[in-house]
Amino acid sequence: MFETAYPSLDYTDGKVQYVGVSILGGTVHFSRPKDWIIRRASLTPQKRFIEYISPRQFLFSVYERLDFPGDSWDTVLGRYEEDAKSKGAEVVTGRVPVASLTAQGREYVVKRSVKASKAPYVNFSRELVMRGEHQFDLVEIVHQGESVTPVVGELLRVVDTFQPT
Repeated sequence: MFETAYPSLDYTDGKVQYVGVSILGGTVHFSRPKDWIIRRASLTPQKRFIEYISPRQFLFSVYERLDFPGDSWDTVLGRYEEDAKSKGAEVVTGRVPVASLTAQGREYVVKRSVKASKAPYVNFSRELVMRGEHQFDLVEIVHQGESVTPVVGELLRVVDTFQPT
């Protein structure tokens, strides 16, 4: 229910088998490793998201954004940055241009402190605000350490095939 097959994006590179999926009510398509597991998701209108966990110890999430397709990049990114800061995040770097098969985006490195029993846990995430023809989505990759280098090979196909409508 949270994802449906999108076979045109199925792929095997010899080591990793990727499956094409359609998510967020059919508004986003991409190719993901077959061994990712849905951790949590919601199809609540205007709050849709899906979160996957990889066996290689990172989270990959896609959140629906409510920005208007005609809004300028500056307006959309200003809203995103204010939203992140209001939730206690620190933008380390941002507004780096990225692209996928059918979308353009801006990438951020974000640092967050998460409350824990002994001391706060600090995590880093790569966050991409992606713009399709009709919508914006937020891709969030939460990982250990300050770099995604150990899993960049796995993520390259996922981001390259990311297709918001």
